Amino acid sequence: MACRGMACAGMAASRGGLLTRVAARGLTTAGGSRENGPALLSDRRDAVAVLTLNRPKQRNALSFDLLRRLEAELTAVQDDESVRCVLIQANGPAFCAGHDLREMTSEGFNTPEKHRELFTLCSRVMQLVEEIPQPVVAATHGIATAAGCQLAAAADVTVATASCRFATPGVSIGLFCSTPAVPLVRAIGRKNAMDMLLTGRLVPANEARLMGLVSRTIEPPQQHTGIIEDTTQHLQAEAFEIARQIAGRSGRALRIGKKTLRAQMDLDLKDAYEVANEAMIENMKTEDAVSKCQS
Repeated sequence: MACRGMACAGMAASRGGLLTRVAARGLTTAGGSRENGPALLSDRRDAVAVLTLNRPKQRNALSFDLLRRLEAELTAVQDDESVRCVLIQANGPAFCAGHDLREMTSEGFNTPEKHRELFTLCSRVMQLVEEIPQPVVAATHGIATAAGCQLAAAADVTVATASCRFATPGVSIGLFCSTPAVPLVRAIGRKNAMDMLLTGRLVPANEARLMGLVSRTIEPPQQHTGIIEDTTQHLQAEAFEIARQIAGRSGRALRIGKKTLRAQMDLDLKDAYEVANEAMIENMKTEDAVSKCQS
């Protein structure tokens, strides 16, 4: 689910485009994020696990280190019943510009074996986002491109600032975003996905919402000062409230619901109802459902 062959990190439909200039500045350091601190910050607030991408100077490009940390956190969370929702957000001016092309093309990393290792790792992370029992909320701002767009598409609920833009721009540098296409086509359908994949164009948040890539857009705070941090903080506060509301529901119902939705989506109508019927029967036996239905 990271771009096959190479990373389709944040590049615009043309090399001279705005996104090319923005994202290129974010992919300046191979590998680590010493100046930023840990590549991923983890926190628990109430029943919400908050994971914060923390490579702001690299536009939160998905390095080996960041992907490994995400995999470890998501793996740990899936067996923790005290966590009922996961929120993925990011520090800095962008949610995620895709993979770290500088790392991928640096000495020791620029081999088919290392690229296979990277994409396999990224695919595991994206599958965890979709397959862990807890709902996953993504809070996106700035840009979410290539594997960053993939992460936004994989989430169960995606919240975006009104100014956020999405793209799968690898085609502009000769790299079709094949792995970001996996969750993207499932989120927005073949026509919309191919439009994004073939043109690499920037899709504003409001259009992304109409497509089905974004669940909600968050407008700037009323007393907006023009500082990026204000808008980002407002987004993260709103996204956390959504995650907290979800986490306030029955944990067992959330787990059954997410699992069942995924299981029935690609089935024909009859089989989908059979899966859903069994889920309802299972859900009706849970302590939460029994107590609240009888109250």
